[in-house]
Amino acid sequence: MAKPIINCVDDILLKYSIHEDELTKLISGERFVKAFTQHGGPIVLKLSKIEGTKIDGYILNFNKLKNLTHKNIVKHIDIYRLGNFQHPYSIMEVLEYANAGSILSHLKKFEYEEVIEIFKQVFTGFIFLHKNGILHRDIKLNNILISIIRNKKIVKIADIELWPSDDRGILRTTPEFLAPEVLNYNLYTIQSEIWAIGAMLYEMFTGKFPFGSRKQGISAEQIRLISKNEEVTGLSDIPIPFQQIITNSLRRDLAIRVHSVSELRNMLNPATILYYRLQAVFK
Repeated sequence: MAKPIINCVDDILLKYSIHEDELTKLISGERFVKAFTQHGGPIVLKLSKIEGTKIDGYILNFNKLKNLTHKNIVKHIDIYRLGNFQHPYSIMEVLEYANAGSILSHLKKFEYEEVIEIFKQVFTGFIFLHKNGILHRDIKLNNILISIIRNKKIVKIADIELWPSDDRGILRTTPEFLAPEVLNYNLYTIQSEIWAIGAMLYEMFTGKFPFGSRKQGISAEQIRLISKNEEVTGLSDIPIPFQQIITNSLRRDLAIRVHSVSELRNMLNPATILYYRLQAVFK
């Protein structure tokens, strides 16, 4: 169960040290604020609005993650129900703070070898989630964070969807990353996650989405239709190992789409990369 109900901002301030600027954000309705524990370590407070009937299931899923620890997953520290709060939020989550922000702010600075090492970490994090029966359900670059610890970049997968398993009719995955076979909650699987990883990598290397974007005026339904009927293109300038990962992740046919993230990570092994390069040379 969640910790005792916090009734107002003052009670939150008694528990956590929040800078004046961050407090202003909290009071004005910002969903994420930086705070500090009683021991001084930085954390993030995340506010969410969840329907009353789904709160218990959400808390249960949060606590499942709280009891799991992995260096490539944002640590889930605590969760609170919010009562009599000044804003329409029902839950406050206490999460690990990633001190270098989203991977998006680092992409132009990464060298090729560093990109490979970063995505080995990304894949390792997803392997851990899947082995523990957890699907992320909203894979995208914004949800891949970086912490810099002793000059080393450590991936932190964030914003895992924690909606209860009986929330069957709702799809919360961002449309640009949604696998074409997924029509409802029940049909979302590890292979759906792999599709999203392929779409995320395509965006990272090209700055575009593989099957169009709502920013281009294309509707979510049109994106779905394109992904069902067209093969991904525009891969020629993407480094060879990532070409293979994207191609094999964005297969419409589930029988030939990659079945596990371990297979994706294996594609970044030195011997496999050399094999793909030799294939390209002697094609």
